[in-house]
Amino acid sequence: MNAKLSRLSLGLKSMMLIALFVICELTFVGILLFQLKQAEQEVDKQSHFNEIMKRTQMLVYNLNEYEMSLGAWARERTPENRAIVDQFQNNMSDCADWLCEQLKADPDLSKKTVLVRDEQNIAFRRVKKMMKRLEKIEDLPQLMSVARAWYNATTPQRMQWQLATIDLLNDEEKILNDFPKVGAARRAAITAIVCCGVLGNIVLIAMLARRLPQASIRAWRLCWLTHASLPSRSR
Repeated sequence: MNAKLSRLSLGLKSMMLIALFVICELTFVGILLFQLKQAEQEVDKQSHFNEIMKRTQMLVYNLNEYEMSLGAWARERTPENRAIVDQFQNNMSDCADWLCEQLKADPDLSKKTVLVRDEQNIAFRRVKKMMKRLEKIEDLPQLMSVARAWYNATTPQRMQWQLATIDLLNDEEKILNDFPKVGAARRAAITAIVCCGVLGNIVLIAMLARRLPQASIRAWRLCWLTHASLPSRSR
């Protein structure tokens, strides 16, 4: 009976040691996969934010070109120049709407993006009214005088629009500059996990190599003693 209990105890110890090894391995693999998944998400997030930055830079570029196209239209009110103005307006509206949709999950950036879109829409409405007024003026000196007066009167609002756009771009650049730091921290975490996993495997394998042979020898001895005692009992 004692021999059976001893064999059972040795078996349980061996199974517990193996189970510990398996649990540690699964834990290590799970943590490593989680970190790799997080790293992959960071790469996707950075790629998406690069596109956001690209659209915001495009918005700044179109803003400058838009004002130049208005000046060209004021000097020469042709359908071609009007089409260029309208094209810039459409591009900027689409860009602002896209940014608002993509950044709506970020409270700070979303607020600034909505401000840019609102200031942009105000400017567009004022430009539309100005263009209708200028279309009725035939005298070139009078037209230029009215255009300059309108330009000076709307400068504060246009400056606010430009500053809001540049402020949004600066905030996005700060966030984008943080991605390399996050990536470096993630790589360091993965390296540490791999090193700990390798070290843990070495320790567990050493424990298994030490315990299992001893358990096997003890079990063999117990079996030999049990069988050796059987003939004496029968005799």
